[in-house]
Amino acid sequence: MQRIFGQQPIENAIIEVNNLLATQPIAMITKEQIAEIGNRYGIILAEEFRLNMEEFYAVMLNNLIQDFKFELGNRKKLEYLQQILALDDSQVSFLTWEIGATVYEKCYVKAIADGRFSEEERTQLDRLEEQLQLPKKIITEISSKIRTNFVTQYFTKLIHTKRISPRDEEQWKMLCQNLNITPNSDARTTQLFNHGKLYWALENTPLPLLNPLISLQKSESCHLHIENVAWYEERAMRSKYGGTYSKLISSGPIYLTQKKLLHYGSEKAHTIKLDDIIRIQETNDGITIYKLTGKNPTLKMPHHEKEMLRIILTRLSSLNY
Repeated sequence: MQRIFGQQPIENAIIEVNNLLATQPIAMITKEQIAEIGNRYGIILAEEFRLNMEEFYAVMLNNLIQDFKFELGNRKKLEYLQQILALDDSQVSFLTWEIGATVYEKCYVKAIADGRFSEEERTQLDRLEEQLQLPKKIITEISSKIRTNFVTQYFTKLIHTKRISPRDEEQWKMLCQNLNITPNSDARTTQLFNHGKLYWALENTPLPLLNPLISLQKSESCHLHIENVAWYEERAMRSKYGGTYSKLISSGPIYLTQKKLLHYGSEKAHTIKLDDIIRIQETNDGITIYKLTGKNPTLKMPHHEKEMLRIILTRLSSLNY
């Protein structure tokens, strides 16, 4: 029917407004021009296409406040755009808070990308807070969330390296101090952090000296003691198909000195001279020790103890594998 009577769909009105905003400087567009478009279609644009008019404002707002560009001139441009689009203050405040919070969050992330605030970055954020006029509650929530996330991600990456040097720990503490965040981690995460510090120390500092309850040679030093280590050996299967299986020989503590590894099993004691070791190989739950002669045992233990044994045994034997 619209085509028969030469009428155009009212949706064309919003297209005309969009074209006007896209082709003319905002300062050159008048409120009367916008109203005239609505009159030709017999509508009040701010009522019929309220969301579209808000979107025009939102796009301009988003473009102007990216990367700290929300200067006084741009603010006046937005005030003028509000007038010609016939938006009330409540609409503009809502859009400013919604878009402003998103942009402020991006700017905040950018400002602390290196883990600290420079004076310039702090000044830019302060100015943006003032210009956006965001509620203090929103500013505080954004700041706390971003700083906490940054510290958490940094801590997670640090733990995943599995090696934490004194310098790494000091940088971590400085980061928390710079961002005014009190570290908060669960027991498991704290344990992994401490393990990372220990592994680094075992690889880079003098090995620990223990006083074991066993007799050692006068010149012999004990560097590691682990309880409940299971000693396995490969055995041939008694079947026509052949093959091998892993047999538990005994369980008990191990002691590692600069000369040998001792295992005091419940059934039998074992000694491996470090000079006889060809290589060591990690398994899912232990370490297999390959020797010049004899059987090659697999020592099974929890992951943390396995890693300590691997590190110290490698250092003492000067093994590369």
